[in-house]
Amino acid sequence: MKKSNKFLLLETILLIIIMSLGKSFIISVVSILLHEIGHVIVGYFYGCKLYKFNISITGANVELDDVGDLKDFQRLNLYLIGPIINLCIFLICYCFSEIIESDLLLLIGRINLGLFIFNMIPAYPLDGARILEIMLSKSFTYRIAKKIMCIISYTLSGILILVFAYGITIHKINVSLILISGLIIYSAYVEKKSTIYIMMSNIFKKIRLIENYEYIENRSISVSYNNTLLNMLRIIDKNKYNIFYILDDELKVIEILYENEIIEGLKLYGNISLKEYLDIKCIDNIEKKD
Repeated sequence: MKKSNKFLLLETILLIIIMSLGKSFIISVVSILLHEIGHVIVGYFYGCKLYKFNISITGANVELDDVGDLKDFQRLNLYLIGPIINLCIFLICYCFSEIIESDLLLLIGRINLGLFIFNMIPAYPLDGARILEIMLSKSFTYRIAKKIMCIISYTLSGILILVFAYGITIHKINVSLILISGLIIYSAYVEKKSTIYIMMSNIFKKIRLIENYEYIENRSISVSYNNTLLNMLRIIDKNKYNIFYILDDELKVIEILYENEIIEGLKLYGNISLKEYLDIKCIDNIEKKD
């Protein structure tokens, strides 16, 4: 599946802020370019194909295929490498500035430190949000991890709006704060809206995981037959193969369903209850025998 990584969405705002500093604009563009090249190299190392690499006056923007097929530690490395490159540039410049007095080295260091901190903010669509999302998915289902990240993103955008409002009261207006908060809100909204579709596609990606690694972990869970197919989809763990034990009102197992059956049921019958789905399945089996 094509994975669009919007690494530059908010970095552009940072560039707008520092454009007035002259040569710092060029330094920023080069720093962001190195940041993006880091993502591309690590992605290539893990087998991700470069779908698009845009270079413009504002820097670079990469889009990689098959990022979702990577294991968690591989995706962590992929998202971490960009900020790490900026941090390394800062440390190198800082060390050399102790030996050589150079305003240019200090400027390069400050810009890259800013890019590192900025990208590690846990708000969509920055690298920090992707990193925290992967960590949360270790303890929560994919849907809950996404929900937590959206809440964090909305909270951070709210804080920026409050800071902007406070700036108005003291006659220090920073338009970039409201722009950044708006982009965070929009990105979180898009992520939340696309969660279900991403979860559906993850079911099919597991087929490729089996082909690539020849195994996948299982996750079993017991649910009431009054539950709906859509709710079942929401509790699917995208990193494991899910098996559902369907229970009646007396907690007796009446059927075992697999995640591929959930997606097929949604496609064929819509968001019906598990009880209704099992009734349809039973009728279909009888008709096939006849």
